[in-house]
Amino acid sequence: MKMKELSVFIDESGDFGAYEPHSPYYIITMVFHVQDSLIEAAIMNLEKELSYIN
Repeated sequence: MKMKELSVFIDESGDFGAYEPHSPYYIITMVFHVQDSLIEAAIMNLEKELSYIN
């Protein structure tokens, strides 16, 4: 049985400090990707959707 390789990407943005109007949120993004699975179509779709909101 072949072992699958999983990539994990974690990114955070924001500040846990006092509230600042220019940065009101703290966001954590996690992406889990099985390396054997192609994700190009999903990335293209994400980029298209993000272009709608600038």
